[in-house]
Amino acid sequence: MLLPAIILVYYMVSGASLMRSGMMGIYAAIGVNVVNRFVLGGKYYVSMKSLFESALQGARQAADIAIPTAACGIIIGIVIQSGLATKLSTIIAGVGVSNLLIALLITMGGCMLLGMALPTVAAYLVANILFVPTLAALKIPALPANMFVFYFGIMAQITPPVCLASFTAAGIAGGNAWKTGWLGARYALVAFLIPFIFVYDPAILLMGSGFEIAKATAVLFAGTLLLAAGMAGYIIMPLRTIERGVLISAAILMILPERMTDIIGMSMGAAVILLCILRKRKALAEEKI
Repeated sequence: MLLPAIILVYYMVSGASLMRSGMMGIYAAIGVNVVNRFVLGGKYYVSMKSLFESALQGARQAADIAIPTAACGIIIGIVIQSGLATKLSTIIAGVGVSNLLIALLITMGGCMLLGMALPTVAAYLVANILFVPTLAALKIPALPANMFVFYFGIMAQITPPVCLASFTAAGIAGGNAWKTGWLGARYALVAFLIPFIFVYDPAILLMGSGFEIAKATAVLFAGTLLLAAGMAGYIIMPLRTIERGVLISAAILMILPERMTDIIGMSMGAAVILLCILRKRKALAEEKI
């Protein structure tokens, strides 16, 4: 039963076009169905009516994805053809001298714009030419600069409005494409912050001494835990709105490249966790009474 999926992946990895890969997967699925019907007794046989209905459903789901993708493709094409993407590098260089964070945010937008319009590898190559030299001029090491643009080129796949990976997942699951896209971006909020850590603390990329690498890893782990808990609204027990805000603020503080902000962020997170533990114990004690 897994043979069609294996053949699909094989053709995609071997460099075949998406159309050819999809057709070979369909042929394999039909072949497996025929073998199952006449050789294996038809235990998992799918009727022609079901196959036809599945094809219609696939066409409808493809239309749901194609319409917003085509609309956004027009906008992206205008931006790229007008040269705005090239002008971004000049803007980044001018802004970055006084405010590195704003320069990184502009770079993030440019990389994600390219990621929406191009395949990941092509988006990275173009972003490397446009943005990496500018980031290097802002004294950002080569590895963090390259990882920053590469990471956000990939993140475009789960970022509305052109979140193709999310749209594909919604089609497979039969869910609403737009809701899936926004929900995926929400759950991936932690991933949007990690590239900034690459820049502000290169030790997370194994650049530095053993102590620096261990410290950066521990801080990133703690910050990710706090941010995920704040977004999900649960750690030990359901969180109140103010507690969620405190955890998210604590996680953001821990991203900043200062020891004091790390200490403050960890203290805020520890306070909320301790409060939740006490509230949990109180609730358990009341249940026993």
